[in-house]
Amino acid sequence: MRSCVLDEKWDYLGISVLYNGNYYSSQIFGNCEGTTFLEDGVFPNSLDVTGDADYDGTVDINDAYLTLRAYSMVSAGAELPMCNLQQQNCDIDGDGSIALQDALNILTYYSYASAGKSIQWSDLL
Repeated sequence: MRSCVLDEKWDYLGISVLYNGNYYSSQIFGNCEGTTFLEDGVFPNSLDVTGDADYDGTVDINDAYLTLRAYSMVSAGAELPMCNLQQQNCDIDGDGSIALQDALNILTYYSYASAGKSIQWSDLL
């Protein structure tokens, strides 16, 4: 366990303890390699907002940028720099991949919302 706690590849640690006459414990370690949404060790506060790549609970230009960046990297032969939750949030058309159209949809949604217009994701598909 000590080696896992000290290993720099892990971003998250979850620990649970149960006592019912005996102690039982479990640990889980995880990471989200290649993502930029975790700064200063802050865990995201909103995980499933459609279009929200940085987990700040809103859809904005930064989400469009992160999605476009991910698409560009994959197009250039790199691995997708998003964890599963980011990919789920940003795969607007639900085709299982991050594409240019997903970034455009996020930007369009943000543009309408920031102008005070009513928009639904279904309007873009």
